[in-house]
Amino acid sequence: MGTTTRKAPRSKNTPNPHYKPPGNILQKLNTFVHLDVITPFVFFAFWGVMLVVVSPVLAAFFLPLTLLYQLGMALVNKLGPPKSLKSEFAVVITGCDTGFGNLRY
Repeated sequence: MGTTTRKAPRSKNTPNPHYKPPGNILQKLNTFVHLDVITPFVFFAFWGVMLVVVSPVLAAFFLPLTLLYQLGMALVNKLGPPKSLKSEFAVVITGCDTGFGNLRY
């Protein structure tokens, strides 16, 4: 019977041995973007693209889905509820006569 050695689990504080830092170009770009003079322009460019490009793309995707959903709901309402729901049901009231929050001991 052979003995197997078991590795101890890595601590969260231990650096990952497979980690490689980003390349030199990305580090220089990150440093440039975080300059106090450049950061507002990057911020506005990002949100400008989000509002001008991404929002219409999402609208083009969700608008047909919303219209199909509304059309389906209109058809369901037009057909009416199932026959089993058209009959009347009794309502059973249980609980305190004075209502909740007015309990007296």
